[in-house]
Amino acid sequence: VRLENNGGFSSVRASFGSGIDLSQFQGFYMDVRPGDEASAGKEYLLIVKDDECMTTQVNFKAKFGTGKKGGWERVKVPFAAFDRPERMGRAVMRGALRTEAVCEVGLMVLKGEGNVGAFALDVLELGCFK
Repeated sequence: VRLENNGGFSSVRASFGSGIDLSQFQGFYMDVRPGDEASAGKEYLLIVKDDECMTTQVNFKAKFGTGKKGGWERVKVPFAAFDRPERMGRAVMRGALRTEAVCEVGLMVLKGEGNVGAFALDVLELGCFK
C-alpha cells in the first residue's frame, strides 16, 4: 500500500455476474495466513456487493485480521457484520445486504496504522458457512 498519487488501498475482487443466492448460509469463511512475517497481524476488509450495489456504487465491508503465528487460520465473517452500507467510505441509507443476490466479493487493505508498505495475504479458500 503506497500513499503517493492519492494511493492508500489495494484490492482484488471476484464477480458473479447478475448474482448468486447465498441466503441459505450465515456468512463467509476464509482460510488465510500472513504471506510473510511483516504481514502478520495486519487488518483487512472483506467487501461484498449485491445487485443493488452494482448500480449505486455502494458496498458492504467487514474487518478481519490475521494472527501473529503465521499458520493457516479459518476466519468467519457472518452476514450480520455487513451492517454499514457505504460509498467511498461514507455511510449511505439503504436496506441490508441482499444475500439472495450477491454479485461481487473482494478483499481490501486500506492505509492506516501498520498497513502502509508491502504486504502479503495468502488465501487458501473462501466459501460460505451455515
